[in-house]
Order: sequence, then C-alpha cells, then structure tokens
Amino acid sequence: MFLGKGLTSSESGSNVFRIRNIVCEIWRWTMHLPFDIPETIGVMWKALGVIWLVGLLVRRPSVVQESNRSWIAHACLAFAGCSLLGSQWLRVGWLGARFVGDSVEVQSVGFTLALCGCVMAIWARVTLGGNWSGRVALQRHHELVMEGPYAMARHPMYLGFLMALAGTVIVLGEMRGLLGFAVIVLALCLKMRLEERLMLRAFPEEYGAYRRRVKALIPGVL
Repeated sequence: MFLGKGLTSSESGSNVFRIRNIVCEIWRWTMHLPFDIPETIGVMWKALGVIWLVGLLVRRPSVVQESNRSWIAHACLAFAGCSLLGSQWLRVGWLGARFVGDSVEVQSVGFTLALCGCVMAIWARVTLGGNWSGRVALQRHHELVMEGPYAMARHPMYLGFLMALAGTVIVLGEMRGLLGFAVIVLALCLKMRLEERLMLRAFPEEYGAYRRRVKALIPGVL
C-alpha cells in the first residue's frame, strides 16, 4: 500500500458525486443492452475470480496473519453464501420464491450495481498491489493506503464486492439470493473487524486518524 496523504473531505465528496453521475449514465445505457444480463453477470464474476488468482502471484509474503480457525470460519461463511446465490440445487421451497420481478428496468438496476461493484473491487485491488492477502494479514514492508478508493472508504474492495453481490441478487430475484447476501455480509463484517484491529496495532496513530476521517464502507455514511 502507499503510506501517504489522503484526499481532503471536499475532494472525496467531489469524487463521490462524479461516481454517482457515472453510475446513472451506466444505468441508462444498460436499459438498451442487446445481451442476456444474468449470463453476462456470471461472466463478470468469473473474470473477477481470474483477476484475483493472478493477483496471488504478486502479493508479498505475510509476516502476521489470522489463525487457520478464523480463516476457515470466514471461508465457510463465504462459501455458504455463494452457494445460495449460485447453486440451482438450493432453488427449493421458499428459497426459490421471487421477491422482485424480472423486468428490464429491474435487471438493468442489478447489472449497473454489479458492473460498478466489480470495477470498484478491481480498482481497490490494484491500488493495494503486493500488500493484498486473501487472509487477514500484515505483509512484509506493509504500508497504509489512503489514496484512490481508500480516500473514500476504508474497505472499498468489500464495498465493491457487496455492490456486485447486491446487483447479482436483484437480477436473480429469489429469496435464496437475499439469504446468501446476508451470510456474505456477516463473513465480511467479521473479517473487517479483524483487519481494523490489525491495522490499529500496526499503525496506531496513522490508522486511528484515518479511521476518524474516513468511513468504513459507504462514503460519509457508514
């Protein structure tokens, strides 16, 4: 990560406003898409997975990391949530009931969220560079990032994932998607709590000030 000066609150707010305008334009564009939205979202998730696998090749060695028990707990929750979203075997009973229609407008909203979420997650991942790890960990020569998406939220990668998941759930339109989303949110919240503790221990002054200045997930809100 880059240890340096973050954006001011006015600059961060301006960036959020610009991103909101871009999202609105993407939504208008998706209203006229000539391809199958659910299938396209599936391709987007596969592409995101490939990017993350490639990223494993450039990360630095970890010097401190969470216990195997903690990592397995997070992984199991994430797997359960993804299974609810992606497995047709779980499309039974009330889990397969729809909570929203499948109109073009609804699918366009879902696709816009999913696309913007994937872009946000990739942007955050690229910004982290070799400091990223699949586990809660401190890398060798770890640095504190306060630039790019990290000037708007402390966990922009998770924000991106949650946006992409929310979009996927809307396009899926079934109750199992809502349940899967809730399980994944729980997994990320537990992981974020551990990461916050680790960052405060590694950068007590810098991260403490950063934490007071920048919200965890939603810029200016949460």
